[in-house]
This record gives sequence, C-alpha cells and structure tokens, in this order.
Amino acid sequence: MTVQHAEVAVVGGGILGMACAYELARSGVDVALFERRGFASGTTGGSAGVMCLHDLGELYAVMTLVGYERIRWLQREHDFAFHQYGALSLLYSDEADTAESAFATKYGSGPESIYHRRFLSSEQLAARYPWLPADVRGAAIYPNQGFINPYELVDLYRRLATATGRFRAYPGTPVLMVERDESSITRLITRRGLWDVDHVINAAGPWGAKVARLAGSEVSVIPQRIQVAVATGYDDGAHNVPLVGWPAKIRGEAGWCRGEEGDMLLFGQHHHVADDAFTVDPDNVNMANDDSYPELVAGMIRRHWKLPTARFMPGWNCIYGSTPDGYPILGADSDLTNLIHVLGCNGHGITMHAALARAAATLIMKRQTMIDLSDVPNAPAAIDVSWLRQSRFAEGRPIRFDTEYPTPTDQLV
Repeated sequence: MTVQHAEVAVVGGGILGMACAYELARSGVDVALFERRGFASGTTGGSAGVMCLHDLGELYAVMTLVGYERIRWLQREHDFAFHQYGALSLLYSDEADTAESAFATKYGSGPESIYHRRFLSSEQLAARYPWLPADVRGAAIYPNQGFINPYELVDLYRRLATATGRFRAYPGTPVLMVERDESSITRLITRRGLWDVDHVINAAGPWGAKVARLAGSEVSVIPQRIQVAVATGYDDGAHNVPLVGWPAKIRGEAGWCRGEEGDMLLFGQHHHVADDAFTVDPDNVNMANDDSYPELVAGMIRRHWKLPTARFMPGWNCIYGSTPDGYPILGADSDLTNLIHVLGCNGHGITMHAALARAAATLIMKRQTMIDLSDVPNAPAAIDVSWLRQSRFAEGRPIRFDTEYPTPTDQLV
C-alpha cells in the first residue's frame, strides 16, 4: 500500500482553497489540493465575481483592501482581466447624504483607491446610463470597482502555485474518510489513495460542515441557495453596466445587478447572514432558477428601469456558505489542532479571498493570528483574525455589523 504525504492538504478547489494553496506553496510548503468535482465548480463559479466595497465592519473593510490590491497586482503582473465597470450609488434627492463612510475616511486615499468616487449629475448619468429612470438626481460612481471571471482567477492561482514546484492538484478526487487521533487529523482517504497530512485546510465552502463532520467535528456554515437571472442588456443599449442595487425588492429580498462581458446583465439575490428560508443541502438542490424567478426580476426591473426589450432568461443558482453573524470562519478547529477552517464568506469570497488565504498561511506557518499587512496600500500595519474563530458562536461572541464605526474597537492593531 502506497501512502503519500502532504505538509498541507487543502479540501476544496474554489477561490479560497486555491488561494490558500498558492500562499503556502510560494512560501515553500508542500501542498496537495483535493476537489471532488472540477475547480471553481461550486460557489466560486456561480458567484458574481465582484471586487467591490464591503463596509459591513472593520474586518470586512480591511480585508477588502487586501483583496483589491491582490487583483490589481494580478492585473499588472499577469495581465489578468479586471473589468472595472465601476459601482453606482444612486441619489434620489438633492439633499441625499453624500458623506463618506468612516472606512472611506480611514482607508481611502488617492485616485487608485477602491474608495475613490466621483459624482455624476442627472444629465451626466442619463447620457452615460440611459436605462436608468428619469427621477434619479445623480449618483456617486466608484470607478475602480468591477468584476473578474472567477474561473480564470482560480486557474491563474493554480498555474502560479504549480510553478513553485510545491503544489499538486487533484480534481475529481473527493475526500471520503478522515482518520484522526485524539487531537489531530492523521490521514485522508481519497478516491485516489491515502495521504498522511500535517495540516488540513477545510475550504469546502457550503460543503464545509460535511467535511468537518468527516473528522468528527462541527462548524457553523449554513448552505444558502441564491438565484441569478440573466438578461440581454445589449438589446436596450446597456453597455458596461456597473454594479448597482436592485431598484426594489422581490418577495422582501434585495439584490444586485452588474454588467457582464458581451453586454449581458446579471441579476442576483443577496443577503449578508444565513436565512432559514434559503437553507439547502448542497448535494441535493435544484441548481436551476425557480420557474417564476426570471419573470419576477423582469417585472421589477421594467417597472423602474428603461429596459423594454431586454430578454430575461433563467441563469443558475449559487450556493453560499453563510454563517449566523455574516462574517467568515477562519481559524483552527475547536477540537482538532491541525484542522484550519476557511469558510463562510456569505457571498463575499472573491473580495476577501486574498486576506483569508494570507491569514490561513500565517496560522499554519507561524501559529499567529496577527496578520502582517504592511505591504497593502492604505491598510493598517496588521490585523488580528482571532475574532473569526469558529468557537465565537459557542462563546456567545458573534461579530456585529457596523457600517459607521469599527466594531469591536480593539480588533485592529
């Protein structure tokens, strides 16, 4: 019997798993990654792929800076496509509050910042985005935000990690069983053989709780079904459409719209925390839209926006890995010292992936929760990610959202 060895085994071939593998491999760690299907075949592939502001709290704001800088670096150094269509914040009155957020004041600096914004008058807005309604009085546009192709991003990380000579990737290779002793994982049994492991990263997204249970543990990740419909924006001259919120809710649910390559439009649901109404088993879920969903989106959009001839079509469903407080889970398992969970991004994984991967690598290599960010423009010198530990729920210490001030106030250095 042949038993192979990996210093770190990563379970999950989406953006978090592949980014963690890259961070470790470029630091000289031998990594094996196991993905039960194809790379980016889960949440990552079904995501909006947006790189935008997530000013839900201090941790989100800082991790956004890290993610934005990584995408810009990949754009500069590896010719990676970052479609900077921008993001719009629409103003419906002359007295609308246009003050910057506390995070923009703290972390936004210069025309290259993700917080950089310009104001468009109603005339400028109508000339640039004629599909918007006439009663919009203007908008703040954040031109540096945009979207990426998540499949291309995962593949780029795979190639960069492979080039280190420290990385092996195994698509179509589920982990079937986990062997452990009292305090750590010792071996993984996969479809393609046995692996002795020093550390395991659980980056299985909405399947993260199932992976944890293989090891006899529990993690607070709740799979959520999120629908995305598609429309032919080009039929109405909608070109390079920025990220913008829905003009109204559907059955009480808000959502987002963004342009896609080829002047298609994507319309997706979104919520920041787990909602029982959307909870599913990721292995037994309908990945097609509800029959009524594209029609509901079309009716809502046509009541508010000028898209009379665009055709609204079924798209797909994305399965979020969500958490009870809306923040990711990052840190060692409560019982198994060599199992690191990197999960529960609540739909924000593309923006946050680089920070979470850096943190996971630091936890494994240095056993530290203080993450150096001295190379990230506008960011604090370091951030403490211990707040994201899985045990916070059992401890009664969930993290609060706060869009105005850092919360808790002592989570940054």
